[in-house]
Amino acid sequence: MLVTRYMKGFIVSLIALFMVLNPIPSFAKDANASLPAYIEKLGGAKQSMQDGDWEKAAAQVKQLKKDWMSVEGDVVSQSHGVYEKSEKSLGMMDGYLSSPSSREKALPVIDEMIDNLQPLASANYGVWDAALIPIREGLEAVLVIGGLLTFAKKAGSKQAKIWVWSGTSLAILVCTAIGALVTFLFSTEAFGTNNSLINGWSGVLASLMLLYVGYWLHRNADITRWNQFIRSKTEQALSLRRMTIFAVLAFVAVLREGLETVIFLFGLAGRMPASKLVLGIALGLGILTVIGFLMLRLSAILPLRPFFLVSSIIVFYLCFKFMGSGIHSLQMAGVLPSTISDALPSFNGLSIFPSWYSTIPQLLALLIFIFIFIRGQKFTSRTKKTTEEN
Repeated sequence: MLVTRYMKGFIVSLIALFMVLNPIPSFAKDANASLPAYIEKLGGAKQSMQDGDWEKAAAQVKQLKKDWMSVEGDVVSQSHGVYEKSEKSLGMMDGYLSSPSSREKALPVIDEMIDNLQPLASANYGVWDAALIPIREGLEAVLVIGGLLTFAKKAGSKQAKIWVWSGTSLAILVCTAIGALVTFLFSTEAFGTNNSLINGWSGVLASLMLLYVGYWLHRNADITRWNQFIRSKTEQALSLRRMTIFAVLAFVAVLREGLETVIFLFGLAGRMPASKLVLGIALGLGILTVIGFLMLRLSAILPLRPFFLVSSIIVFYLCFKFMGSGIHSLQMAGVLPSTISDALPSFNGLSIFPSWYSTIPQLLALLIFIFIFIRGQKFTSRTKKTTEEN
């Protein structure tokens, strides 16, 4: 049954992506939206900085942030590290140029960005380039969905599984529909700000929901409390409220990662044959399917306490990362200022950016994680002590 569900989801998503991504000649990629043209615009902004025309440079960088979506698929397909560095560099340049005292710091940042992008400008794309995009972008969504399905299974709730799959399926349909609209009605440049807004707000929402799920997981990590939780439900192990939260979380996680996947793949649609593109998508989704299946199988055989411990760590990691990347996307969209502080650390792997707007919420999340962990350990110790006394 589990394999059948995975295969159905895989086939449906593959057909949808094939229909959307099958390139049509009349929608060929504009040369002005190419990576070499984007690097040329970076050079123009750099020249404005060197000339001391900071207002013009600031306007050019803001435009570069809007145009980033037209080339990010080219970049992420070749190097995810360069993609993350470049996106962070755009935010840093905007932040530096907005403050008269730090304008000159933008010059080395744009130099580094040009140096990083230059080797990617003349690359050829193959099947593996297309496959890596859904694998990289979809892995975190698979972790979320796989975890939710395992929680539902351990709780003995078939309805919860249906809710999770419903949220996942709806998100896939929304992603492909938005992708089709962007391709046939609008342009990736025009959709750039809206995509950043969707990624930003969905990232923050997913982070808050994961925070709740992490609390719930750690709270029920004790075997005694979990058994009490199961016995307290006569008809279903999970309440309607939690099933709704699971469905919404699955939807938001897939929407966030799936939308970026679709848009990234559109970036390759005009740069490689349709047969290779579809084969790459099939390969990437197939690998994701195998990962999800193995994750469910392995988590199902884990003892209860190790399962909850591992799941809590994954949930807290995703919560921390989604919060940082979500706020950074809102900064890219212009909802929040792109302020930069040299006193703050920067680490792309955890979506830690040198901005107080993202650092403070991440620190608050970290403190909540610590509080939940300490509280859970105290409860476990009390329960163990009471059991030994009895």
